[in-house]
Amino acid sequence: MTMEFRCNLRCVHCMIEGTMDRLRPESDAAFDRVLRHNAETNQYDGLILTGCEITLRRDLPELAKRARAHGFKHVRIQTHGVHLADRAYT
Repeated sequence: MTMEFRCNLRCVHCMIEGTMDRLRPESDAAFDRVLRHNAETNQYDGLILTGCEITLRRDLPELAKRARAHGFKHVRIQTHGVHLADRAYT
């Protein structure tokens, strides 16, 4: 699910760079609907949390925990990884 459309980098090669001002992430209500649906149906094993840079969401750990609690066995993030190198973040 695309939960973010901000980025802290401005990479020349980025295909999203020109669209960040126009696109909107999924709402928290939409995320909740996906969680409820999966809890009821066990339709999906995995969920990918993405966006321009998903680690800019301060509640990312909570989103992942909630997804796991609703039956997603594998919760992944799509990230450029800059924040993951910061010990204060991890």
